[in-house]
Amino acid sequence: MSEASYCAFLIVALACFLWLFDGRKHPRWKENIVLVGVTLVILFCGMLRAFHYAWISIPGYYIIASDRKRWFKIASFLGGMATVILCFGGSQYLSAHWSAVFYSDTGKITETLVGYLELVASGLGGIRQFLSQVLQINVSAIRSVIESLKGGKFAGVVLVTFFVQELVLLAETIRSVVRKEWQTAWLMGLTLVIGGAIYEATIILYVVDQCPRMLLSFIVFAGYLTCMKAHPVSKGVRQGVETVLVVAALCLNTSSFSLPQTDDGVDIDSLTSTLAETLELDEDDPWGNTIAKPVESSHMQTIICLPTYMSTSTCTKNYLKKAIANDTVKSKYILLPGGHSLCEACEEKYEIVWQGDGHTLYQVWDNEDDS
Repeated sequence: MSEASYCAFLIVALACFLWLFDGRKHPRWKENIVLVGVTLVILFCGMLRAFHYAWISIPGYYIIASDRKRWFKIASFLGGMATVILCFGGSQYLSAHWSAVFYSDTGKITETLVGYLELVASGLGGIRQFLSQVLQINVSAIRSVIESLKGGKFAGVVLVTFFVQELVLLAETIRSVVRKEWQTAWLMGLTLVIGGAIYEATIILYVVDQCPRMLLSFIVFAGYLTCMKAHPVSKGVRQGVETVLVVAALCLNTSSFSLPQTDDGVDIDSLTSTLAETLELDEDDPWGNTIAKPVESSHMQTIICLPTYMSTSTCTKNYLKKAIANDTVKSKYILLPGGHSLCEACEEKYEIVWQGDGHTLYQVWDNEDDS
């Protein structure tokens, strides 16, 4: 699902939260409809990206802090936890048994999580080692942010915007507590904690390079919340910093922003038909239905025209270069734009099976190979 879709769903969730936390007494039946609806939205987003389950804590707190009967609160808590576990387990099962190996055969996040849990369970020494590793990861992440800013990369702008947003949420939480605006304080505070949890989960269990993409929907959510509930000074600080950073990124590194592409007079139907004839379905090896491509190849026209049973593996240039040299490319095909630095290496080792639309498609192996 696209980042815009996550943003849209979280904006809907924010509207529900603002309605719940507006300090007014609502009819119980309306509350129930809103709580069920926002929970379904969160569960849907969580099945696609597990860290979105953290948002369930906001309606969870609302129920616990309400004047409902104790049995209802306990049942809601246990039911919510069970539902999250079932949804998470179900999504993991489906991805493991029904996804192409290209997507499911990594296990990195699960292995990392299990390793950390075993480390913490080993005792005080393990906890210290875990905290030391987390500290090192956070230091490396900050260094990565600084490097991104020095290079004028938009990823650095997103991360700094996130940090500024967290500071604004912290200030607004303190302000709301001082003013005894408890509903706003809890909403701001929970959003602050959820943002930190998403950031830490991404850099610890995944990679810091993916943080800007993972945090976009949270930044949109927190930005709208700030606009609706924050003090004008907080709004001005956030918007001012963000505007300065975006303008600086636009001026320093225009290559970070791609202009919309045109069709260049290409016959889409003919291109789709040609690629379908060239790329036959491989029913024996799921890797036979995958195409490795470099990050620099952002031209989506060719990708959209691929057969529906094909998937792409986007790789960094250095990784793909090393995989070609070591004969460790798992994908059956490699797609490169014309004039790419890896074209020469591919032409020396692989067969060209298609050329067109400014791209060249190389076949790495066939079904008769042992690799």
